[in-house]
Amino acid sequence: MFKKLSINELSNAGNQQNEVNITSLSANTKYAIVVQAFNGKGTGPQSEEVYGQTLVMDRPSAPLLTQGDVGYDWIEIVWTFPSEANLSAALSQINGYYVFSKSHSSVWMERQIRIKTNAYTSNDLLCGTLYQFYVVAYNAMGKGDASDSIAIKTKGSS
Repeated sequence: MFKKLSINELSNAGNQQNEVNITSLSANTKYAIVVQAFNGKGTGPQSEEVYGQTLVMDRPSAPLLTQGDVGYDWIEIVWTFPSEANLSAALSQINGYYVFSKSHSSVWMERQIRIKTNAYTSNDLLCGTLYQFYVVAYNAMGKGDASDSIAIKTKGSS
């Protein structure tokens, strides 16, 4: 999670507004933030303390996809969350997924899965055809980042 904090810094050009991103904050935690500007000639006065609290949870991180089992007309994809130390803890925060798939000659198709899982099987596929997949997890905070896409071919020849 990141929190944006606006600061004002006096420079030779006058009053100029800048933005600072604060990263790696813990969820559901209160923070006091103090800013001190630096203009190249020295430091200026400190700001008053600004208090803020991070949200209870973040949007899900991007899943890491791998190939599961493959058949003549179906493909299984499996995913983990490498940024999470515990898969069951990561899954407990997730409400579902959007699975996107396409063959080389089609447009991306979207399917919503409303269960806590770490695998999906795409059925009714063409034999010997290459398909691409990517996954987006979502929770109460919204959609997370998309996984990298993965290309998998069904068994057989087309």
